[in-house]
Amino acid sequence: MKNDMSYSEGRLCNHIIKALAASFIAKQRKLKFNYGQYFDKMVSLGIKLYEGTMTYTNSQIISDNNIMNYLKYDMPLYKNININTSYFQTKEFSNYLYNYYQDTNNQQSIINANKFNSRYKNNNDVFIHVRLGDVEQYNQGFAYYDKALTDMPSFENGYISSDSINHETCKKLRQKYNLKIIDYNEVETIMFGSTCKNIILTGGSFSYIIGLFGFFSKVYYLKGFDNWYRSELFFIDDWTEIN
Repeated sequence: MKNDMSYSEGRLCNHIIKALAASFIAKQRKLKFNYGQYFDKMVSLGIKLYEGTMTYTNSQIISDNNIMNYLKYDMPLYKNININTSYFQTKEFSNYLYNYYQDTNNQQSIINANKFNSRYKNNNDVFIHVRLGDVEQYNQGFAYYDKALTDMPSFENGYISSDSINHETCKKLRQKYNLKIIDYNEVETIMFGSTCKNIILTGGSFSYIIGLFGFFSKVYYLKGFDNWYRSELFFIDDWTEIN
């Protein structure tokens, strides 16, 4: 468990958030770290993760409660780290990541890796992510997406991606707004979605990462929704809240 994400719970984008948390601390202290099963996919997205050489005998648990202290104050830590007990989906860490990726130097590796990077700042499109699947009962529903689309300025092309693309919500959105289905793998979906001028998020970490990498996009999210995801993950001042 020490300096190792191999046993962390969650899927790709939960792991991306955790891996970035671990990388920031590992870099401060030159720690050797194993980023687990999704490392290659993170690299393919252009995410840079620190891989040092130092290891220690004792370990420190890094959690939602203490991570910002280590990041803000560079607290001494001559120990290995265990980041497997938390998801780091707090407002404070979300904004830390957002500010990190506002730096053009940190953006560049993501942009360079994106196979659709010619679309950045070169379209007037909208991308909608609809998470359903095992959390269908918690989805925000047609009214949320419809309001976001109604409130935004006109767009040229509309795209939709979902784990349940034949669900009634997706069908209604596709019919009303003539949306085109994006049926890429998870890495390519993040890449494509983040290049659209407008992005409408659903709940969960996958949508969050699309928004995070939407460096030149107008991003929309649903106001306060805590049934299955941390809504504070989306509380970024530059993003537009839909009530």
